[in-house]
Amino acid sequence: GNPLVDSVQIVVLAAPIVQIDSAGPLCENVGAQQLSASPTGGIWDGDLGAVDPSGLFNPIFGPQFSPYAVWYSITDTNGCSASDTLLIEVLTSPLPDVIEPLVLCPYDSIVQVMATPPGGSWSGDVDGQGNFDPSMGSGAYWGLYTVTDTNGCSGSSPATITVLDAIQAQLSPAGPFCADAADAFLWATPFFGTYGGAADSLGYFSPQSAGPGQHLVTYTYTCPGCCPTTDSLLLTV
Repeated sequence: GNPLVDSVQIVVLAAPIVQIDSAGPLCENVGAQQLSASPTGGIWDGDLGAVDPSGLFNPIFGPQFSPYAVWYSITDTNGCSASDTLLIEVLTSPLPDVIEPLVLCPYDSIVQVMATPPGGSWSGDVDGQGNFDPSMGSGAYWGLYTVTDTNGCSGSSPATITVLDAIQAQLSPAGPFCADAADAFLWATPFFGTYGGAADSLGYFSPQSAGPGQHLVTYTYTCPGCCPTTDSLLLTV
C-alpha cells in the first residue's frame, strides 16, 4: 500500500544573449555595408531583402522604404535560439546637376561651369569655383561637382568640357597699290576660307574700285569641329 515515488531533474538552459551592433543612419549611395552582431555565427534577414544571410546590408530601394528592419538569429550548441532586431535609417543623398555639354574655343574668356544646387565644391580641370580657362588648349577636360548636405551625405556629378581646335587664318601682306592697278588676288591660308571687307568673295581686291586711301580686308577660316578664326589686312591705294 506504499505509494511509488519518482523524480526527474529539469535543467533550464539560458538562451544566447544576442546583440546587433549599431548601424546607420546611412546615405543611400554609400554602397553595401557589412553588419555585425554578437555572438558570431548567426543568420541575418531583413525587410525587402535589404540584408543577405551573411549580414551584407544593401537597401536597393533607397530612402523610400526607410527605416529597414533587420534581424539576427542564432542557435547555440544546446539548441537554444535567440534573436535581435535593428531599424536602419537610409537617408536621401544630394543629386547635383551640371549644365553641359560645354564646348569652347581656345580664345574664349574664362567661363564658370554652372551646377545646381549651389554651395558645392569643384575638382578636376576647374578651380574650386568651377572656373575653366580655355587657353589651356584644345582637348577634352573634366570637372567634378560635389554637394554635401547637413546629414553628411554627398553626391557628385561630372562635367565634360571640350575645347575645339582653332586653326589661325592668315592673310599674306599685299600692297600698296596704285589707283589704276589691276585687280590683285589676296593670298590667305588655310585655303577655302571666306573673304570680307574690300575683297570680293573670291579674294580679289580692285584698287580702281576702292580708290585712294586705306581699305580693310578680312579672311575667316572655319572647319567642321573647329573654331572660326579671322585675320585682317589694311590695304593702301
